[in-house]
Amino acid sequence: MEQLIVHKLPDFPKIELYSVNDYHDGDEKTDEDMFKGFVKFISAEPFRYWGYTGDNLNNAIKSSVSNVYNEKRSPHEQKEHFIELMRPVANKCLWFVPGNHEARSSKETDSQLVWDIACRLVGDDEARRLYRENEAFVKISFGRYSQHGKNAEPVTYVGWVVHGDGGGMYVGNMVNKMQQRTMAIEGVDFSICGHVHKGKVGHSFPVRQIDPRNDIIRIRSVSNAICTAWADYGGYAARKLMLPGGKGALPIELNGRRKEIEIRVGSAV
Repeated sequence: MEQLIVHKLPDFPKIELYSVNDYHDGDEKTDEDMFKGFVKFISAEPFRYWGYTGDNLNNAIKSSVSNVYNEKRSPHEQKEHFIELMRPVANKCLWFVPGNHEARSSKETDSQLVWDIACRLVGDDEARRLYRENEAFVKISFGRYSQHGKNAEPVTYVGWVVHGDGGGMYVGNMVNKMQQRTMAIEGVDFSICGHVHKGKVGHSFPVRQIDPRNDIIRIRSVSNAICTAWADYGGYAARKLMLPGGKGALPIELNGRRKEIEIRVGSAV
């Protein structure tokens, strides 16, 4: 049975949540300067958090599509470099989920790169709590809400996090896929995926929810965040006739005074 990753955060009026995915450490097209600025941005405010959503190591190996001769660093050096980049904000990580690039080593040699990163950044015990091999369900409680100003309780959100798979030429392909999959999970408030490098999409849609305690059917909103990569256009993407995407981190804002999610289009930095 899958366990929720549970976080009880302070009484912030809001938190900003950022998926760190598709950084592709070692790829010659990765914008390292922009990413370093992003890490400083996360550390600048206590209400900013992040999660590891896969493919942050390019991890080119002989059996992969990526060309090993174009790498700036070896897979081991990529892992060490990424750990050092994220060490200043290690205590702000809310989950660890591998991507298909890290899974190359899992398949070939049973090397668990993201597990290693998690253990080094947050320690073995916390890594066991935050690491999921395929998908993560994250429960986040923070802030204070009371409809009448009395008996205030934290606002709670549940998110589904997955690296992603497949794709297609246009962003809409992944939007449709994530909406279909999210609608099959009862109680989810938002979902996060990466993988497709298509640009930043903040997509919300209504779902009907049966409330048996009050004998009514409610309409509530579910939000999907389809995040992008950190690379300049060119290389493999140009060779495969893929469309350019955005670059940076997608801001996902959770309200701590009422149940409200805002996914903003455009990078935080």
